[in-house]
Amino acid sequence: MNNKNSGKKSSKLLVSRGFYISLIASIVAIGIASYLAINKSIDHISKVDENNNNKQITIDEWVNKGINDVDNSQSGVEYSSSGSSSSSKVSKEDSKPDKAASENISSQSKETTNSVNIVFAMPINGDIINSFSSGELVKSKTLGDWRTHDGIDIKSKMGTPVKSIGDGKVIDVTENSMWGTSIIIEHTGGFTSYYNGLSKSVSVKKDQVIKMGDVIGGVGDTAEVEVAEESHLHFALKKDKNWVDPMKYLTKP
Repeated sequence: MNNKNSGKKSSKLLVSRGFYISLIASIVAIGIASYLAINKSIDHISKVDENNNNKQITIDEWVNKGINDVDNSQSGVEYSSSGSSSSSKVSKEDSKPDKAASENISSQSKETTNSVNIVFAMPINGDIINSFSSGELVKSKTLGDWRTHDGIDIKSKMGTPVKSIGDGKVIDVTENSMWGTSIIIEHTGGFTSYYNGLSKSVSVKKDQVIKMGDVIGGVGDTAEVEVAEESHLHFALKKDKNWVDPMKYLTKP
């Protein structure tokens, strides 16, 4: 009876040992298979890196490599190896406004503001008998040649009072053989006005500050260059030292 029980116990012990041996063998097999798979992947990556950089990588580098490859495909995104979330960063250079463009816009804005805000009055009332030629050559009735007409001729009677087109300062009162008696007035915004062919008796002097509408002289016949024309005032205007069409800036009453 005892021998029979002992046989049964021995049989159970053998079965139990076989089960544990099989379990351990399975675990070992799985471990070996995983190890071989990882080594195979590492060998593949190593071969790729050898072709590119001749450099071996560790398992940690292999894991991080995959993360970095995905992260680096995003332009402007920075990867944090400490596990913190990535953040998009805009280059400081990209965020800086273009200095030349800003200065150009600012310059255009100032010029527009000056042109819009400055309004001039007509120096005298009358018809325009000769207009601004915008650089084109026109035939002179007096001289018989072709030349530019850098101002406007305003028909008026001799002695008609001539007024300043705006606030400013008299920078010169001249006498010459071509344009006769002339007064030059400097205004804000880069404008300079010219009143030619005046009578010899004028009402202002050099460096005098005047207001819009102040009488500065009278219409005369001293401009020899246009003596063949009807009685008139030859008026001209410069903007930033360039001749411009006065009618673009003068307001008729």
